[in-house]
Amino acid sequence: MKQLVLLLLLSLSVAVNASVGDSGMNGQVSNPSDYGLPMVHPAPMVDSSSVRGANGYLIVTTDKYSTAVAKLIRWKTIQGFNCIVLTKPSWTDCDEVLSEIKKMYDEVAPKYLLIFGDNEDVPAAHYACEHAKEYFGVPYFLSDVPYTTLSSPLRILRPDMIHGRISVSNEYEAGVVVDKIISYERYPVEDEAFYNTSTHYTVPEDVVDENGDGIQNDYFLLNSELIRNYMMGWGKTVNREYIYGRTLPTQYMDYCFQQGYLVSEDLQDPSVWQATNASLSEEINKGRFYLLYSGHGGTDGWHGFTVTDVSGLANGNKLPVVYSETCLSGSFGEPCCFAESMLRKEDGGSVGVVAASMTAHFLWNEALNIGMFNTIYPDPGIRANIGQYDYPQWFLDTRKMDNGEPCYEMGEVLQKGKFKMVEMLGDTAIIDSIMIYMYHYFGDPSMEIYTETPACFDPSIVKNGSTVTVNTNGVDGCKIVLSSLSGDQILVAENADSVDFTDVTFPYTVYISKHNYKPYVMHSMNYMQDENVKYNRDILADSIVVGSGVTSHYESGDVVVNGGKLTLVAKNSIQLRPGFKTNGGKLLVHKGTDYNCPFSYDDPISIFNGSQMVQEPGDSTLTKSVNLVSADGTIYVEGNALVLQFTKPTEVEVYDMLGRVVYTNPNLRQGRVKLNRGVYSVKYGDSVKKIMITEEK
Repeated sequence: MKQLVLLLLLSLSVAVNASVGDSGMNGQVSNPSDYGLPMVHPAPMVDSSSVRGANGYLIVTTDKYSTAVAKLIRWKTIQGFNCIVLTKPSWTDCDEVLSEIKKMYDEVAPKYLLIFGDNEDVPAAHYACEHAKEYFGVPYFLSDVPYTTLSSPLRILRPDMIHGRISVSNEYEAGVVVDKIISYERYPVEDEAFYNTSTHYTVPEDVVDENGDGIQNDYFLLNSELIRNYMMGWGKTVNREYIYGRTLPTQYMDYCFQQGYLVSEDLQDPSVWQATNASLSEEINKGRFYLLYSGHGGTDGWHGFTVTDVSGLANGNKLPVVYSETCLSGSFGEPCCFAESMLRKEDGGSVGVVAASMTAHFLWNEALNIGMFNTIYPDPGIRANIGQYDYPQWFLDTRKMDNGEPCYEMGEVLQKGKFKMVEMLGDTAIIDSIMIYMYHYFGDPSMEIYTETPACFDPSIVKNGSTVTVNTNGVDGCKIVLSSLSGDQILVAENADSVDFTDVTFPYTVYISKHNYKPYVMHSMNYMQDENVKYNRDILADSIVVGSGVTSHYESGDVVVNGGKLTLVAKNSIQLRPGFKTNGGKLLVHKGTDYNCPFSYDDPISIFNGSQMVQEPGDSTLTKSVNLVSADGTIYVEGNALVLQFTKPTEVEVYDMLGRVVYTNPNLRQGRVKLNRGVYSVKYGDSVKKIMITEEK
């Protein structure tokens, strides 16, 4: 059905000053009498009330992260979020942060709050409790929760905003984390095994029990097994990485389920209990959509797996969401806690982490874990009834819990998990609210976890005059967004399958999303610059321009393809300008429908490579694969021929496998060399590239 469009013309009634260079944040807005600090947002706004509600997204950061924040804002704007940024060179203390957040909340009431930077950049609030004094000799511990309970401190279970923290310490880390989050959302892993497999790493307390009697002293093993069995019921493979101590486990705690439940027979197999830091690293590197830890922990990580092991991970873009509610693994007041190390890890680690910033109690941890999994997978829900005889008021019961509709945005998953934790534990959890204040989500709070292999959209997008019609071709319940390139207009249709966007007289981007669908992003004009492509990526547009300085809307910088495949699909033209480079990656210029997520146009494609233009024929099924070494040289194989094209005369030599010269030209601009089947080395200028001919001459 057609869906009414919510028009969001963003603005605050404050003065607009000079633009912020090429950072991508187009306007700097300030009102010293109201805020006392610069406030940056991606577009001039005319109606501040339009920022209120589900699409409002407040970012609090410092100036040193402006480039990474601008990149994140571009992506969030395409997704239909109205981003407002509070930034300054430095923040004095948590009182200043709280004061400015409250002023902004009173003005626009956004749904999401993202703290961008570590505690040294944006100080967290101080939560006073005897627990902190007992363990650390200080009267408080760090928490971002008070920044979300602005209408009342008692709203800890129903906060005014859903929060997260991208805790980084420098600009490079900021860029790494933003790239990971965008890549996870926009270019999900194309591997069914990734979404069907998870890992539970469990170290029961009985490991350190002097008696070693096999009877568990905690809920770690029980919690891991409850969730594992439940997820297996959802068709998932859940691999065990378990460690035991002096003897194999025989029985859960005497007071679990008010009786001594025996562990399952398969847990009596010693091979189940052979986990090491190396075996867990291998598991993560294979790619798991989530990773759950049950056991004791500290600032530097888990029993047997710490920040040192994180540094050696190589899981690339196969990034899990990590559940690490163990003690102190999210103590972001330290230089680099475990959660921060997993989030900051380049080419691996995780895309988000749930972790505790203080010492936690295992019963609360387990209740929170069950609450979060029941939030994502509510039907029928994990049904547990766990008591603790020495503290009879501590009783975990989910048998009568109504889990409601599923939720996938990780910031909200954590918040609803806390609510369910209190439902399970009763008034005790409210009284001991330290447990509510200590758990944090490290990452983008609006990010949805993928729970299945993403499907693909095959929509139709037609522009007729100033009207853009988007039809999902049968996929209902979608979010459809049309946004301007500058971000000053965002048109949103919720729960829709088709929509007409009217009065569109500007370059625009169309975004279509639904849970467990790869988002569909199509630009009327796409400028690509300052990008490091490491994995498969596709760009769909009417026209595409790639280079180091092709637009003033973004930070300038080279586009480098370091791996994977960059696929460019355009209706009118593709321009590769100076600043486009590859280093082992592949460029695919595509027309046709044999594409992962179909996208087709009938017009010919023009490739501009520096000053050299290659006009492709108007064949609607044309697919051209080009291995590019730099913007100055194009080398690819067609059948039994090596095709060479350069923007200026270049010395070229081709060698066979024995090192013999089979072709040479001291001054080549364009050439086509037929070769026998085999492997050859092509030397041109200062570069050398290997190619393979698979057809006979």
